[in-house]
Amino acid sequence: MIKNSLAIATKNTADLTASTRYLTTPEASKLLNVSIAWLERQRWLGTGPSYVKIGRNVRYSESMLWDYVSANLVVTTLSV
Repeated sequence: MIKNSLAIATKNTADLTASTRYLTTPEASKLLNVSIAWLERQRWLGTGPSYVKIGRNVRYSESMLWDYVSANLVVTTLSV
């Protein structure tokens, strides 16, 4: 059981490497074209992009932000 949890944790953090660029909340909000307040609220609700906390500092992995965007892609099936 512990081995499986470790494998899952390793898989989820595989994208967090030294070459990954980490953005502050204002930088992430500019990248996604959303407000800082929106990012903060999504963090509080637990429904926004994944983030890393280093002490009191919140950082967003640029690649994880793009993963979040891809995961929330909506394709309509309505005919025009």
